Amino acid sequence: MDLIAHPPSPVDIIEVCRVTPSPCSSPEQQSLTPHSLPLTFFDLLWLRFHPIQRLFFYQDTAISSLDAILPKLKTSLSLALRRYLPLAGNLLWPRHSVVPTVEFVEGDAVLLTVVESDADFHHLSSNGFRDVVEYHPLVPELSMSHDRVAVIALQVTVFRNRGFSIGITIHHAVMDGRTSASFVNSWACICNTLQVTGESSIPIATYERTLIEDPISLTEIYLNAWLNQEGPNNRSLNIKLPKISPTLIRCTLELSPQNIQKLKQQLLKQQQQKSSCDSHNSYISSFVAATAYLCVCMAKTEGLKEGKLAIAFPADVRARLNPLLPSNYFGNCLVPRYALMERSEILSENNGAAVAGEAIFEAIRSLEEGVLTGAEEWRFIIDSSNRAA
Repeated sequence: MDLIAHPPSPVDIIEVCRVTPSPCSSPEQQSLTPHSLPLTFFDLLWLRFHPIQRLFFYQDTAISSLDAILPKLKTSLSLALRRYLPLAGNLLWPRHSVVPTVEFVEGDAVLLTVVESDADFHHLSSNGFRDVVEYHPLVPELSMSHDRVAVIALQVTVFRNRGFSIGITIHHAVMDGRTSASFVNSWACICNTLQVTGESSIPIATYERTLIEDPISLTEIYLNAWLNQEGPNNRSLNIKLPKISPTLIRCTLELSPQNIQKLKQQLLKQQQQKSSCDSHNSYISSFVAATAYLCVCMAKTEGLKEGKLAIAFPADVRARLNPLLPSNYFGNCLVPRYALMERSEILSENNGAAVAGEAIFEAIRSLEEGVLTGAEEWRFIIDSSNRAA
């Protein structure tokens, strides 16, 4: 277990460039991508929430210079952006618009920063305990002001003779993790082929906002919450980033398929011992098994405490809405779920994992009661964004 302190290594900025979307290959493709995209109530929950940050490491000892990778990354990014045109735009809140909108105009581009680093590539990319501040130089910041925020920012960091990383920062009000992953996968696919003719196999994102119905006026509820935050009528788009403790540690833990299968078997065994009837779940998903194990580990780490342990997680409800949203819908479509459990029961050697698993399973099953049940109270997400700053 590596607990040696590694101060963040400075980076040398090599280039800051603007990558514009490649022109659409057909009028049909151009007509499918809007230049103005209003936020839905799913998006509004995250309006001034801290951005999504993703960091990917690519090991390649053959890379000796930027010339080996940069042209290909830029070209493929430009091709990918024409399928995700809003990413090159900005989030605005025009005076004539009730809700903020993502606006793209010709000439808009994504900011790409290219840097070199002397940091230890293996140390940063491998599992184990790491100081959080070591990763800060590897991810870019969004360009933002009170009336305009960039949707995305990218950074390529080359580690001399080791490999490179790609840091991505995305405005959470514009997309969720599923859309983000779809964009990254499209970029990677195009980069692997760099053939425009091969793009036909890549799904084009769907932007149709009319598919999302708002029968209980959630848009108005969430808008009022934001407008009254440090208000009145606070239309600022500036994001207050959370304060990060310099002593914060992160750890990457890997669960293999064999680990997951073993956890499922243990969970089923505990459920059978805990239940005197056949009411226990015969099927346990990988998510339930891994999250139940996480809850037990958290409870053990914090030691004996009174009260409840709470865990919150987002659920993608594209396939649960009425009408259904396609899997390639561009934007946010997340609802919060919570599981509460007694700490004393979680710490039980006999059935702690079963207690956690049942609580998590019930939280997921509550989606069957209606994905928007209680959505009027989700403004706590908005309130938490202000407390975190």
